[in-house]
Amino acid sequence: MNGTYGPRSEKCRMFADMLQNFLEIPVVMWDERSTTVTAHNMMNDVNKRGKERKKVIDAVAAAVILQNYLDYKANLLAREKAKQEEK
Repeated sequence: MNGTYGPRSEKCRMFADMLQNFLEIPVVMWDERSTTVTAHNMMNDVNKRGKERKKVIDAVAAAVILQNYLDYKANLLAREKAKQEEK
């Protein structure tokens, strides 16, 4: 995680560019590399192990990705609002 883009990320970027041609909303790229680790840690916190963990780990990681993005957007909006209030 040194800030460089690997082969998989380039493929994802190409897919996002193609997808953008079909959508009327922006396609946003989001770094999700550490979300599975976060999901595993969350499962440890609630003592979910074995087969039960395998069933839900991808869904938990997806929820982490979504929450991270929503938090980012909320923070961005709050900063923009603060700038407007300064004027």
